[in-house]
Amino acid sequence: MRDMDELFDIFFSDDQQRRQLETQHLLRMTDKDFKFYSDQKGPRLMKCYIIVETLTTSDVKFAEKALG
Repeated sequence: MRDMDELFDIFFSDDQQRRQLETQHLLRMTDKDFKFYSDQKGPRLMKCYIIVETLTTSDVKFAEKALG
């Protein structure tokens, strides 16, 4: 319980490994995702809400390209 306020950090700082995982899961981290991650390492001012984000055209093209 004493560690519950600490971030359980599984972020890949290795860009190549992260890109490989993004391709494997057909979804890239967005700028918004990076900002949220950075916030959670620090003051934790941003909140995570249960919403469904609409995929952008760029997201769809990324998935199509990854599927070949």
